[in-house]
Parts: sequence; structure tokens; C-alpha cells
Amino acid sequence: MTARPSSPPKKNYRLLHVIAVVPLLIGGSDFASVYGSRAHALSLPFSSLTYFVPLLAVVSYIVGGLLLRTRLGIFAWIAAYVLGCAIIGVPQLIVTHYAQAIPVTRWLTPQEKTELQLRFPHPYVHYSSSSEGIRLLIRRSDYDASLLVFLRSIHAYPDA
Repeated sequence: MTARPSSPPKKNYRLLHVIAVVPLLIGGSDFASVYGSRAHALSLPFSSLTYFVPLLAVVSYIVGGLLLRTRLGIFAWIAAYVLGCAIIGVPQLIVTHYAQAIPVTRWLTPQEKTELQLRFPHPYVHYSSSSEGIRLLIRRSDYDASLLVFLRSIHAYPDA
């Protein structure tokens, strides 16, 4: 007669962890590149954190899962993954909190960009998003109503 173990053998979830880390790295890199570049161009506070977002997301997944696994079991890894996903949103949070998006009706010409830079010597980002349309992004601290007047004068700001 052979002795049977008293508990079932432990399952190895290493492949599952690798599969979980890959979206954290890809998503973190994507957000760090899109929103991080906007944050750096505007010199927003905490913009240097965007370089480390993919690494921080993966580290939080691994460390959080290891620290919580004795209490929560498999749910520790789910909670750690949610924490990693939340960290991926940090670059977007920085841009949303410290920058102001102004809708414009069209792309500015090079002459208009030069005039804008001469009249308002603060950094700006001119970008387009399929859900938002064309936007001019500036720091909230640099926002001035005269910028809207200038954009209306060149027919780039939508009339109300």
C-alpha cells in the first residue's frame, strides 16, 4: 500500500502570471508614451513618474500578490492585478488634473503656431483624439481667457 498525501498537490500558476504581466507592460508603455509625452511637453508636476509606470505596475502586481497571497489566496493576485491596472492610469490622471484642453475647430497653420507662441510663451500640445476631436492642451496654471480670444480671432475656436 502506498501512502497518499494528506493535501492535494499545489498548482503552478507561473504561466498565468506571465500572461498577466504582459498586458501590464504593454498598457503601461502605451499610457506612458501617449500621456507621458504630453505631460513632459507641458512640464507638468510628477511627469517624471510616467517613465516608470510600466515597471511600477508590474512590481506592484508581483509584490502585492506575494504579500497578500497567504490571506486571500488566488484573490490576492486579482487584487494585485487591479492595483497594477490602477497604476497604469497615473499618466492620464496627471494630464487630466494639471492640464486644460481647449477644443479647436481645425489644425493651426505654422504661422498661427508661431504667433501663438509669441503671444503666449508657455508650452502647449496640439493633438487630436477620435473621441474628443482636435484639442489644444495647456497647463491649468497658464490658462488665460485672452487665449480663447486669440483662437476666436483666427477662427479656430468654436463659437457658442
